[in-house]
Amino acid sequence: MRSCRCGLVLTVAAGLMGGRNCWADDPAKRMNPGMRYYVQSCKDSSCALVERGFQGEYFDLYTTPIQSHYAEVVWDILPPVELPADVKNRFANGVMAVTGHEVNVIRRSPNGEETNVPSYESYNHHYVAHIKGKGSDAIIASREETESASMNNAHSRQIRFVPNGKSPGTGLPAQGTFSGHNGNEARQTYHGLPDNMVVPVEAPEQLLFGPMQINTRNPDGSGRRCAGDCPLPRASKAPFNATYSGLLECPCTTRVTKEFGGYLTQASGVCNGPITTSTECFAAAATVVSQKKHGVAKNFTVSVATVPHGCFVKSGEQGTFEAVFNSLNSSSVPCGALPPGSKPILSGAQESVVGLALVVDGNTSMVTITLTVKSPPGTWYGVGFNASEMAALPYAIVVDGAGGVTEHKLADHQAGTVLKASPGLSVVSQAYSGGIRTTVLQRPLAGSTPDHYTFSTKVTSLPFISAVGSSSAFSQHTARAAATINLVQENSPTCVCRSGVGKINGFPFDPHCLGEPQSDLIKQNNPTCDISLYSGGLACCRGGVTLLDADQNVTSPLDTVYFKWRFYYTEWDPTIHTNTFHLEWQFGHIEYDIPKAPANTSPSDAVHVLTTRFTMADFMNMGNANAAGCDGTNEWCANFELAEKRGIHLVSGGFHCHSPACMGGELYNADTGELLCTVTPIFGNSTEALNEESYIWLPPCQWGNGTDGLAKSPLLYPSTNLTSIKRGSSLYGHTGVMAIWQSRGALGPEV
Repeated sequence: MRSCRCGLVLTVAAGLMGGRNCWADDPAKRMNPGMRYYVQSCKDSSCALVERGFQGEYFDLYTTPIQSHYAEVVWDILPPVELPADVKNRFANGVMAVTGHEVNVIRRSPNGEETNVPSYESYNHHYVAHIKGKGSDAIIASREETESASMNNAHSRQIRFVPNGKSPGTGLPAQGTFSGHNGNEARQTYHGLPDNMVVPVEAPEQLLFGPMQINTRNPDGSGRRCAGDCPLPRASKAPFNATYSGLLECPCTTRVTKEFGGYLTQASGVCNGPITTSTECFAAAATVVSQKKHGVAKNFTVSVATVPHGCFVKSGEQGTFEAVFNSLNSSSVPCGALPPGSKPILSGAQESVVGLALVVDGNTSMVTITLTVKSPPGTWYGVGFNASEMAALPYAIVVDGAGGVTEHKLADHQAGTVLKASPGLSVVSQAYSGGIRTTVLQRPLAGSTPDHYTFSTKVTSLPFISAVGSSSAFSQHTARAAATINLVQENSPTCVCRSGVGKINGFPFDPHCLGEPQSDLIKQNNPTCDISLYSGGLACCRGGVTLLDADQNVTSPLDTVYFKWRFYYTEWDPTIHTNTFHLEWQFGHIEYDIPKAPANTSPSDAVHVLTTRFTMADFMNMGNANAAGCDGTNEWCANFELAEKRGIHLVSGGFHCHSPACMGGELYNADTGELLCTVTPIFGNSTEALNEESYIWLPPCQWGNGTDGLAKSPLLYPSTNLTSIKRGSSLYGHTGVMAIWQSRGALGPEV
């Protein structure tokens, strides 16, 4: 490691920098020599590429070695790397202001010679990076904690930074996060910040770095790029002779085991996860109708073409249900086929903290909602619909301690807003008996506004959250839970299917994909949201996994690579510098699949589109969650109280998506229709490292003050509505791709 002053000063902005600050704009002097970096400057819905450089002094760091064999995944937090002694000593009682960084993947010879590693030999799927100061301790989740959790929105084992009492007392953050556009694209993508924008780190000491690296180097040891002759698992979707490795998409190999967990009902189409035996069918049917009044009375096995294949339940005599397993796989009868002229009636019940029963009546277009809770009178209880957590911002019905009923649009761990009562909402009855409070309501199926949930006779499996409190008015809960209610169509066969959750290789799989309006993933029936359809991605790509089928025994040499970092920095000056913080939003899940376009689709038409609708508050929440220690109250993070008053300036708009399918992303202010940012990938065109064919880099958007070569930054507020579109090539199928905004923001001016 070494620290240096900038070699060649080409320009100094008046009033911008003092002391040791300088521009290091000579490409020949950069860590990646000759690399020219660009950003998109967007104004009035138009964007243009602008070349940028770096400012300040710098130091270089090398990670510990990353060693692997062909098709092996290395995914972990590496041992920490100490910053140079002169940097640590200089800022032992002060603050380093990071102005940018460069990153690369290299090999090092015994004599110290460095060579760049092509992406087709060692592929960086993604990474996380933090500089830790002496005033904080890094609490890294154990393997057991990480591997016992589902893959939701994390790029790594979780790291939390907690104060340790050793801070020199500057009041500035004791850690900085550097996880923007953090994958294969990172090497050629610009990681500097606009004038005066910095990441301050008090008393910096160590780099903590967690890569996910996949060995795609030709296993014959020749150094030759694979050309259709390197082994791939059968699930790989890469075409023969592809100029990229199919391993980078983490295909699920024959070594992968799946365990299905839970069941759901379905009254249209066919099951994604069909039940394949009568034994499983009858046990599953008993669970989905166990809370119906009379349960399952009879079990049958048939082999006919007049009912759906697999498992279904149907109405029996005197309110009972019959479970049927149809072994005829060729049956084309869909789930829930109704007699001519009939309209569906669905019903079901599910116990939870608050028990929920529904009757969704297609004849009257009304829903009957029954809420039951074991709670003393005088306290509130409620249910939020079509959600597994408050972060989904669901529609909710709350019964207060006096029996008053209100409708709400919940916020993320906040009360949200009270909605105007639905026209036609009525309280049918309320009772208290045997310690159980019961409220029966009716309202129209259709929501009266977009914030009022619309019940549908096509939805048979509905997630919900419920909670109870200790006060009469709606406030902090004392107990809460998430559950799913399964509904049965009372006048036609309702299929019983395997749910989308379970275990992959013994680890929980419960993706919690967001539905509309936040994401199209569920509407598109994306395979990443259902264990029965899941064929590639993070869950099949944990650290230590070999991405080859069980019968593929491949011998390959051990490969050793390193990450090299260069951090540009200066001394923190509160009179000119502005702190920036991490903002992040994923398009409904951390990953998703791009299905292959129909045969004979032209390349120009083979485009998969994914849309997400979210708010600036969502951007802040996820950014804080992945900034390793931010909770929305620290003023150096995305602080909600301050953002409500001052707004947030977008500083940098980084977009993370994967080679080779990524076609870019667009970000819009949905309230005004303005295009805020567009990120378009640049593809390499050779076999040379840093310019590899089929591999991308992604010039981010950046904003400044309007006089520094960059467009003036827009000022947004937590309530600002945003829409983003990601496009990907569907000429071939792709698994485990990503669409993530990884950006930086800064608080607006004090008011």
